[in-house]
Amino acid sequence: MLGVVKGVGGAFSQELKGKAVAGGIEERLAYIIHGIALGINLFGKGVEWVECMGTLPLEYLHIHLKSGVEILVMNTSVDFFPESCSFYAAAYSKFGAVHSQPIGDPEFIGGAAKILRLFKKMIQTGKPPVPYEDILEHIAVVEAGQIAQKKGGRVYLKDLT
Repeated sequence: MLGVVKGVGGAFSQELKGKAVAGGIEERLAYIIHGIALGINLFGKGVEWVECMGTLPLEYLHIHLKSGVEILVMNTSVDFFPESCSFYAAAYSKFGAVHSQPIGDPEFIGGAAKILRLFKKMIQTGKPPVPYEDILEHIAVVEAGQIAQKKGGRVYLKDLT
């Protein structure tokens, strides 16, 4: 199966910077991590390796899961996706394809409410709502993606130090 996520890591950060295709990972990371999290949480955990290409930081991020599932997260400029604050997800397999409606501002309100409830529960119980390993996997994908984009090859998460 191939999962595809159209993220907002390029476009939304450009909107905030006046549509200039400039800046580095610092301006985009807060947006890029959401696309990575959507892809991993929707299509599966257990990242084995990452490849990356493009001129923008983590513009086309290929995530390979140990299960064999492939995830492509696109963080392109507003030249390709003029809307700035909508994610899209799609899944392709030998049986066909499914595509999501835009995931944008209206959906973010419900998500924020859920996050606040989980945060409250974490404060009350002292336990995180998700295992730390899940959060660290998303961050490791960012690190591996940056290395892969610089060296032009595949980076295994197990090789990160």
